[in-house]
Amino acid sequence: MKAFSLLLPRLAGMLTALMADRAVPGRAKLLLAALAVYLVTPLDLIPDFIPFFGWLDDAVLVALVLDRLVSLLGRPLLLKHWPFEAASLDATLATARRLAAWVPERLRTRVLTPRRVAA
Repeated sequence: MKAFSLLLPRLAGMLTALMADRAVPGRAKLLLAALAVYLVTPLDLIPDFIPFFGWLDDAVLVALVLDRLVSLLGRPLLLKHWPFEAASLDATLATARRLAAWVPERLRTRVLTPRRVAA
């Protein structure tokens, strides 16, 4: 639990740094903001008080966002703000890819692809 409590401030710092970085495109910032709002909101797809499954929706959503961020930003920009060793980013991204694979492609595309406004 202590390790987890130390992890959260570092990840929050990374989120703040990414939001402030001018090299991060607006849609990536919007995705990060939406993730932050979802994670702090008490309403979830699966309520958090249900053991294991309550955190599963949060973990899958974080994995989806990380998987999408790597394609939007590239590994070097993510690594610039990653508060841990580079090897841990690669391990985290590999885990995120495996978790994201659980979500059907159609849903992944619908949730994470920005909608185009008709001109």
